[in-house]
Order: sequence, then C-alpha cells, then structure tokens
Amino acid sequence: MVDQVTNEQIADLGRDLQAARKAHRAAIEQLSDAHRAVRARELDVWAAERLAIRLHTRFLALVDRTAA
Repeated sequence: MVDQVTNEQIADLGRDLQAARKAHRAAIEQLSDAHRAVRARELDVWAAERLAIRLHTRFLALVDRTAA
C-alpha cells in the first residue's frame, strides 16, 4: 500500500523549509557579525601593542638620557 502525501503535508514541509532557510540566514549573519567583532578586537590589540612599543621606546630613550 502506497502512502498518500496530502497537500497539507506538502505545505507543512514548505513552511518548515522556509523556517530552516530563515534560521540558516540568521546564523550566517551572526557568524559574520562575530567575525567583524573578532577583527575589531584584533585591531584593538594591534593598536595597543604599537602603543606599548612606542612608550617603551620613549622610556628607553629617557633612561639613556638620564644615564648619560
């Protein structure tokens, strides 16, 4: 005996598929937002490292002047 698929079952599957696609798009957007946030934090770390290097260089120059 062959199972019959009703129009209502097909419509339910269509709605489920639409919901899954919407959830997939939302997950992709969240991942993209997370990547942007990580990149921004990486730039913050890079800027902090550059500042630390500049300050250390100034400190060493000051120490050299006071030692001379």
